[in-house]
Amino acid sequence: MVAPAPEQKKSKRRRKVPRLDAFTDEELAAAAELVASEQINIRLLHEEEIDGVVDGEMYGNTLKAARSKMVFVPSQQGFVEETTLSKEELLEARSHELQRLHGFMAKLVRAFMDVFVFVCVWWWWW
Repeated sequence: MVAPAPEQKKSKRRRKVPRLDAFTDEELAAAAELVASEQINIRLLHEEEIDGVVDGEMYGNTLKAARSKMVFVPSQQGFVEETTLSKEELLEARSHELQRLHGFMAKLVRAFMDVFVFVCVWWWWW
């Protein structure tokens, strides 16, 4: 006697994003072309605003300088300029950054240990 196949449950959650296979290659190529033309339009717009060519290095340095003055404040759920924060908010922001870095370092250590065990087993087996 053969056991009946388990019933497939339909997901009640609806997809909000269309599946990629729903687009044809021509549609994807047209979308890529549109994105490329928009990038050119944005660059030209910025060049008109500054009366010159946008220098990638200058833009990168400016962005880096602007971001270096911004910190994430969890209570405000966003980035705020460091000079406008009170001592408590600055402490909160720095504590959040420390916790984030600690979590990142813990992930690195776990990944290293996984690789280390694999290499040791491989070396012993070889």
